[in-house]
Amino acid sequence: MYIDSRKIIVWGENTCGQLGVGDTNPRHIPTVVTSLEDKRIKGVECGQKHMIAWTGSEVFSCGANNYYQLGHGMTTEAQYLLPMPIKSMNGRVVHSIATSGFSAASISTVTISVTYNNQTQRRTVPSSSTTLAEVMQPLLEHWNIDPQDIVVEDNLQRLVHPNARVRKLFVRDHVTAFNIISRHDAMGAIAMLPNATFSFSAGSGFPQLKAAPLESLVQWIINTRFPGMLLAPLTPLSLSLSSFNPTHTSLSLSSG
Repeated sequence: MYIDSRKIIVWGENTCGQLGVGDTNPRHIPTVVTSLEDKRIKGVECGQKHMIAWTGSEVFSCGANNYYQLGHGMTTEAQYLLPMPIKSMNGRVVHSIATSGFSAASISTVTISVTYNNQTQRRTVPSSSTTLAEVMQPLLEHWNIDPQDIVVEDNLQRLVHPNARVRKLFVRDHVTAFNIISRHDAMGAIAMLPNATFSFSAGSGFPQLKAAPLESLVQWIINTRFPGMLLAPLTPLSLSLSSFNPTHTSLSLSSG
């Protein structure tokens, strides 16, 4: 058995359908398990006459089931010739699975790393409903950080909203690490987002600009495309980050 570019390739004995190819004929040359080709397979384990494969949130099994080692409950099926999803494992984040001759066990905890000023802490995510803010709270207290002063970036270089569910990010996008950065430094990160839009709030006498890309912000400030603007082009400006999410950011503008 071999995993290549998320494809499972199998060969050898197949008396109980443990290769997952739809029959009980042996395979003398490596053969692709076609029923799992569209899955993001992370790992595979083989027992004596059964096989288990998993993605980030699904587990599949095939082969002998005489001791219920496939995990499909009290079924009368003696064997499964194709990998079938184990329903009771749906939605669980699986890190690893171990098999023996007639049994299997899995580890389903999620552990992430959080970095601030070159200091890294590892945290276990207790449940699927745990938000990023809940994971961060004890770390911010430990590092004496005010939540209003920072934003959080994931390992895909995206700003993450505090209410985002960490396990969902792990399963959907394979997010495993977060980096705490100051709101001031985050402005540079926001500018790099290809689809980011911005909205602005300002004091009395300032026009309001609704959601727009960064280019529109620049044009608005230098007053070349918005001639009706009351702000003189040379007036000193102060622009601060007030709220954010991965695709839309709110900014506050003031003159000084």
